Amino acid sequence: DPRVAANAGEARKLQVIDFRDRFYRQPRAYFDAIEEQRSGGIVDQSEGQVVDHHFRTPPVNRSQLYQYTDIEDSVVQRIIAETDCVERITWRNGWFTTAALRDIRERMAVRGEVMRRLQQASLLSLPGPSESLALDGGQCSASAGEQDRPAGAVPPGEPRGERGGGDERRGQEAAQNAENAQGNDERQ
Repeated sequence: DPRVAANAGEARKLQVIDFRDRFYRQPRAYFDAIEEQRSGGIVDQSEGQVVDHHFRTPPVNRSQLYQYTDIEDSVVQRIIAETDCVERITWRNGWFTTAALRDIRERMAVRGEVMRRLQQASLLSLPGPSESLALDGGQCSASAGEQDRPAGAVPPGEPRGERGGGDERRGQEAAQNAENAQGNDERQ
C-alpha cells in the first residue's frame, strides 16, 4: 500500500506529477497556432508527435503526466533522492515536501524551455543550397530540384514575382514603377 509510511521510500518514486508547461500559457503559443492554421499547417501541435513519458523532449500537451521514476533528468532524480519523506502523506504533495515539488517543477519548466529552443534551432539550421549541392557530389540536375519542390513554390535564390501565374501582374507593376522612377531621374 503506497499510503503506508513503511512503503514511502518506494511509493514516492512511483508518484505521478501533472506537469503544466508554461509555454502553452503564453500568448505566442496561441498566436503561433492561429498562424499555422491560416497558413494551412497543422492546427494541433501534438498531432503527429509521440508523447515522451521520460521527459527527453519538450511536452506536446498543455498538461502532461510523468512518473517520477521515469523522468530522465539528473537534477530531478537528485532532488528526489536527497529529499526526505514527509511524516504523513498528503493528497496534494504525496510523500514530497512542497519545496521539493516546487524545485522539481521549476527544473522541468527550465529544461522544457531549453529543449524547445534547441528543437527550434535545429529546425532553422536546415542545409542551404550550397550545402545540398555538396551532399549530392556537386552534381545538380534541374529535374531533381523540381521534384522536391512543391507545386508553385519559388526556387531558392529566385526573387518572388518573377515566375508566371498570379505573380505576372505584380511583375508588370514593378516594371512600370521602375520605368517611372527612371523617367523621373532623367528629368531631374
